[in-house]
Amino acid sequence: MAILALIITMIRSGLCYEKITDYKLTNEALRKEERAISDAFFRQRVTAVRLILEGFSTVKAAEVLGICH
Repeated sequence: MAILALIITMIRSGLCYEKITDYKLTNEALRKEERAISDAFFRQRVTAVRLILEGFSTVKAAEVLGICH
């Protein structure tokens, strides 16, 4: 769950590709974390970070996950 705490910190500071890559997270580590999280809210946030890491814009990641306001 250390990754989850890290992601919450990242979300609060604003997500962008450069910040995510600074933390040296991998797609595989994020996918593993997604499977381990039972809370849908937090799982969705981890997925958003993974999508951004995979090249999606923040807006597109939010649209894909249905969290766009």
